[in-house]
Amino acid sequence: LANRILEVKMDGTVVDYSGTYEEYLRSQALAG
Repeated sequence: LANRILEVKMDGTVVDYSGTYEEYLRSQALAG
């Protein structure tokens, strides 16, 4: 089970999110 997400965005920034993928998706939905 993943508990850390590393996302590299198109502009080159890196998001290092500690949590489950479900929590990550929820945080992205809240962020817009």
